[in-house]
Amino acid sequence: MSEDITRTKVVDMIHERLFDRKRGTKQVCKAVVDAFFDEIREQVMVKGNTVGITRIGVFSCKLKNSRMAQNPKTNEPALVKPRELLAFSAARPFRYALAARVRHFDKLEAANREN
Repeated sequence: MSEDITRTKVVDMIHERLFDRKRGTKQVCKAVVDAFFDEIREQVMVKGNTVGITRIGVFSCKLKNSRMAQNPKTNEPALVKPRELLAFSAARPFRYALAARVRHFDKLEAANREN
């Protein structure tokens, strides 16, 4: 199965791929990754811009309307306030690459079950 990729794991993967002992530390890599995600969040959530990354996807702000919900403990109705969410829409090449990877892992799982 797949595992969740956290910000820390992204930093580790980029550090392994791009840096060595002479060219950069993990702290530098972490600062770059943090700045990247912080800039996306600021551009989308604070300034209201849409951020598109070629062959990856588009980050945008979506508004969720207020709605009625139910408190699970008391079963009383509760109003959920409207809020803004950071949304991501994957580009076609990215979606296709993910789908191919999922199919690959599904085949591996099926082969492991047969053995």
